[in-house]
Amino acid sequence: MDCLLLAYLGHDWERFGIGGPVLLLAAPAVRIENVVVRTSVEKKQLTLVVSVANNRDEPVRVTFGTSVLDAGQPAKSFPAQRWTLPPNGVHKKTITFDWQEPKLWWPKSPHLYQLRTTLR
Repeated sequence: MDCLLLAYLGHDWERFGIGGPVLLLAAPAVRIENVVVRTSVEKKQLTLVVSVANNRDEPVRVTFGTSVLDAGQPAKSFPAQRWTLPPNGVHKKTITFDWQEPKLWWPKSPHLYQLRTTLR
């Protein structure tokens, strides 16, 4: 069903309203906004730059969890990180983990992992 909103402007009636698709997104007040993954083969490390939002008016204590999946199965777990997030903002945290023997991507053997993150 089409909806029409009419508004009076001067002496002419004009059509007004939403002219395209609408997306309504509900998100928790405390959430992971973004994760950037940086790898170092030379240092045998995995670095995550995590952006975490706290839209509450008070500080919040959270636990950030990270694990790596290989074909949907756990391949590597890392220690949980506990943070206190200041109120009303997006906060960046950088975490570096050692990873001694990952299966490296190679054109003849393109191996990809999945990163799973949680915030509690």
